[in-house]
Amino acid sequence: MFKQLQQKPNKPIQQFITHLQNAVKDCGYGKDLESHIQDKVLVKCNSSNIRRKLLEEGDALTLKCTPEIEDRCEKVESQMTGLATGTKTEGIHSIVETDATKERKRKKKQTEKQYA
Repeated sequence: MFKQLQQKPNKPIQQFITHLQNAVKDCGYGKDLESHIQDKVLVKCNSSNIRRKLLEEGDALTLKCTPEIEDRCEKVESQMTGLATGTKTEGIHSIVETDATKERKRKKKQTEKQYA
């Protein structure tokens, strides 16, 4: 049953992950459960945009961060649609900051303080 599961249209990834977690219990994957679930999410995710962002995470990708990535992708898509149609979208002028962006800003501030 686990191998046949797919993300249902218009259903969030977290719901798909929960469904997979329930289905995988009897598959005998042992310690590799999370890895098999994450692989399944990557293969059966409905959105190629979300799939791309998940793959960009590389080794840092976890089941915990997967719904957060989906949320960011959906916000960006909504903002892109708003820009294309001229529709005002909440937060359209805000930029979604990733952890990497925050770390670069922190390092930049430290460097500026050193030379100030």
